[in-house]
Amino acid sequence: MPSMSSRRRGSARALLPLVAALLFAVAPSVLPAQSLAQTGTGSISGKVVDEAGNPLSFAAVIVVGKQGVGASTNSEGSYTIRNVPVGQWIVQAMQGGKTKVTQTVNVDANRTAIANFKLGEQAYKIGVVDVKGDKKMAINKTSSSTKQVVTSEDLHALPVDSYKDAIALK
Repeated sequence: MPSMSSRRRGSARALLPLVAALLFAVAPSVLPAQSLAQTGTGSISGKVVDEAGNPLSFAAVIVVGKQGVGASTNSEGSYTIRNVPVGQWIVQAMQGGKTKVTQTVNVDANRTAIANFKLGEQAYKIGVVDVKGDKKMAINKTSSSTKQVVTSEDLHALPVDSYKDAIALK
């Protein structure tokens, strides 16, 4: 009959594969996100529309904090940003005269995350424009005659043969 210590060793050996499988299954969720290898890239696709649901052409969609990673929408309001590193990113959509909208997107390797945006109207705010004029216009309000000045270049450019024809045109 086997001794008590050999029975314990046998049952411990039987549990070893079960414990190892459990550790492999739980370990990725226990590890901090930064310690996981961020390998591979994915894509972000979606559509940008206005408040009425009409597609917005040439809207810019960027991954905040990743310089040069972004795309413009096409005539149907669709966009795709390729080669986005794996992880959680803030994505921003914007267009002149519209509000900027952001949302958080999770990007997985070799997958396409969907991020749709609805942009509202926003008026441009500009400062005060002060226009000043220094030159006074000399307008004679009592005369009904007109005066025209013609330079020699103007005369040469006219399709005429004599100065009398030029005066007749004026």
